[in-house]
Amino acid sequence: MAPTFRYRYVDFGTVFTGDPRLRDAGDAAQSPGTLFANELAADVGGTWDISVTTPQGSNPATMTVTQSGTSFTGQVTSEAGSAAVDNGEVTGNSVSWTITLNMAGQSTTITFRGDVEGNQMRGSADIPGMGSASFTAQKRTP
Repeated sequence: MAPTFRYRYVDFGTVFTGDPRLRDAGDAAQSPGTLFANELAADVGGTWDISVTTPQGSNPATMTVTQSGTSFTGQVTSEAGSAAVDNGEVTGNSVSWTITLNMAGQSTTITFRGDVEGNQMRGSADIPGMGSASFTAQKRTP
């Protein structure tokens, strides 16, 4: 797993988050709290084959993601239907997103949280009324 650099430092009275070793002349124009975020975010853009494991069994899905810096959007397709990826965020190797599916006639928002390691991802999915499920994902290579 690649190291994640998380530094907080003060430069001319402004607090920045990032790796000071990556500084360049254009840093002063960047806003506090987002400095270096793009350099440290895992690359999640692309197509992922996901398996969500619940007490009822394994549920395969495909997620296609477009990443812009530390945020991403996309689409998930599974046997339960298709849903937009909302609130996609990447912080270092940590990733989170939500999808909203119609389950048993109810609109259900599922929150995913995980860690990216190269072309693999693993974590948990919080499913209202069912608890937490685990998931693994493998990024497809072009």
